[in-house]
Amino acid sequence: LEGSKANKKSKQKILPIAAQMSEQQQQQQQSVQQEQQEQEQQEPEQQSAEQQLPQQKQQHLSQEQELQTREALNQQTAIQFRQYAAEQHPNNAAKQQELISQLQEQHYQQYISMSYEQQLHHQREQARQLLMQRRQPNSSSPSNQEAANVAVESLDGGAETDAAGDDEAPPASADSGTAVLPISPSGDPALEGIDEPLPEMPQLIPASIWTRQNIAEFKKEILRDSKHCCIKIGSLATATVRVPTHEEGTCIVWEFATDHYDLGFGVYFEWTITPSDKVTVQISESSDEEDDDEGEDGEAPRGEGDVERPDDPERGSRRRRDDDKSIDEIIPVYRRDCHEEVYCGSHQYPGRGVYLLKFDNSYSLWRSKWLYYRVFYTR
Repeated sequence: LEGSKANKKSKQKILPIAAQMSEQQQQQQQSVQQEQQEQEQQEPEQQSAEQQLPQQKQQHLSQEQELQTREALNQQTAIQFRQYAAEQHPNNAAKQQELISQLQEQHYQQYISMSYEQQLHHQREQARQLLMQRRQPNSSSPSNQEAANVAVESLDGGAETDAAGDDEAPPASADSGTAVLPISPSGDPALEGIDEPLPEMPQLIPASIWTRQNIAEFKKEILRDSKHCCIKIGSLATATVRVPTHEEGTCIVWEFATDHYDLGFGVYFEWTITPSDKVTVQISESSDEEDDDEGEDGEAPRGEGDVERPDDPERGSRRRRDDDKSIDEIIPVYRRDCHEEVYCGSHQYPGRGVYLLKFDNSYSLWRSKWLYYRVFYTR
């Protein structure tokens, strides 16, 4: 009996000890599971953080580049924007600073868009040169072939054609999208009649364009101070204001407006040196220029890069002549709502030459337009 009682007491003591052991094991297992779950949660966070590091670095670099670009552009236009703001809001520093900030932002956005366009143009030129190198055939011997014409496929998509024989193939036209290079029997391109390429012109800085209100006051100022700057442009006509660069200036500024109706406007730069710095105006009827420009089919010739879009109401009728290498396009001719607000702009001199301000009314069959303009230079 005493032994059985002792066994019962020992069993009673063992049971709570075993229960305690099981509880401790469960707690340890739970703590291990929690640690595993925390590690699993931390791993994707670490991975996402590692993935975000290069993105943050890239964003930081792009922000630095943007700040550097803005600072450079603001330094270039600081003087002209400050002078223009002082003319628009005299004795009001707050409005002057607000206007300068708006002009700087517009200038930056225009510079970015122009940079993208120039980069795309450069890539197309590189692709064109690669195509010309790949499509150029091997040299041919005089006994087998006397002449060959190779049509290089353009970027717009043209069929590649090789013609060989005694008769010369006619050169491809500008509208066909191909350029024909005659190959001599020795295999080298025949360069007879082709002038050496001219040295490249300096790269043009994009122009700054903005608008302002108070169109009625602007017209009154023109009529009061300079009546010769109010001209009438007839229907189907184009007015060209020729503004030579000034020796004491570094930038050109223009302002213009019209009565009741819009008008096409664009800016070009002619790389010619004139003895006089006098501003002149030329008004030409469309029929006068069409007689010289039209071909046998009655259509004006187009450059290789021009695309005819008759349904584009914002495009003026004038196209830049690609064969005239002495003229660069700064702002293409588009229709502007200059009857609602004053259109303004400026451009830094690329060198000595003549600015051509094109006011195009050739798309209007019946209406004449009254133009009010002002042009000046800044240092």
